[in-house]
Amino acid sequence: MHSRIIPLYFLSLILIFVVINVSNTIATGSDIRNIDFKNFTYDTSYCYDQFKDDGLDKSITVHNGEFKTGNGLVYFNIGTSFIYNKPGIIYGDLMANGHEEAIVAAQCGSFGANYSLREIFVYTMNNGKPRLIATIDDGGVEKDFARYYPSSSSSTNMDNFYWGISSIGIKNGKLEVRALVDGCHACMHSTAIIRYKLSGDRLIPVGRPQKIKRATP
Repeated sequence: MHSRIIPLYFLSLILIFVVINVSNTIATGSDIRNIDFKNFTYDTSYCYDQFKDDGLDKSITVHNGEFKTGNGLVYFNIGTSFIYNKPGIIYGDLMANGHEEAIVAAQCGSFGANYSLREIFVYTMNNGKPRLIATIDDGGVEKDFARYYPSSSSSTNMDNFYWGISSIGIKNGKLEVRALVDGCHACMHSTAIIRYKLSGDRLIPVGRPQKIKRATP
């Protein structure tokens, strides 16, 4: 009787130990969701290059997702929703290791202007801290689109004209970037879909971008 109880006791302890360790593994993979990216410091490249002459620094600390230069000319916002309320911060496994990365969209521009630019940061967890592993921005996405769809200044419909990133998503382990293309500033636009795979510290475009004529982003 007692000889059976003791092994069962130790078996229960082993099962508890396994459950705790599995739970800790899962939690570690999801820790990045606990990072407050709206109160965080970013080392920007693209937005800095575009607005450094207007007072934007390379290192930017946002509070409640917002920052503006001391001279009030430029803003840098984090997590701002894209059009049609598409989220500005998303999570998913881009490294195929069972753990999530955070894909954080920054929006930068000049106050009073009728357009803004996007810079996308990809973070993973490393020793309990978020680590930047790759970025993509409007400038890079525009080049990846134009490689297959060169714009023509002679086109009356402004075919293949690039307007900007309209949403981000993750599909089959790849980052899916959607951008508005074609048409005039106030016209109905087409949507280009460019997919990227994470390779080391770079986002590499995969295949030919898909173009959906006059489609909702």
